[in-house]
Amino acid sequence: MGTQNYICMACPNAITPAEKCPATGFAWAFLGPQATLFDPNEGVGDSHQIITHFNSPNPEEAGQERPTWQDSRDTSTVWGNNTFPPAKSATVQQDAIPWLLLPMKSTEPGPRGPGRLTDTTFIQRLNTDGGVAPEASTCSV
Repeated sequence: MGTQNYICMACPNAITPAEKCPATGFAWAFLGPQATLFDPNEGVGDSHQIITHFNSPNPEEAGQERPTWQDSRDTSTVWGNNTFPPAKSATVQQDAIPWLLLPMKSTEPGPRGPGRLTDTTFIQRLNTDGGVAPEASTCSV
């Protein structure tokens, strides 16, 4: 479960170039995802958190920000290569973010050696529900 986070900003700015600015001079800028993945079958009782998803600087690319997944137990981490276009797929709802199949740009083991995510080669995002930026008309001062 998670969110796609946006902020209303005057534009143009570092995120929204002039050619994408609406006449109002304000636009929603994407800040990044924040999600927590749970495994309902792991352990006894309630679902247990297994992975956190967010954007973070990739140390192998001089801090280039990338979509990131980090194991909740061993802190092994993977950074996705988000330079590929979204897959052409039908989504359940019009306001849903696209489905993705992201190859990994790099991985990092946890502090005790290889972790559960170390051998990851792709991350797939499916069955999305919502997540697109709000209507441009709702962004103003």
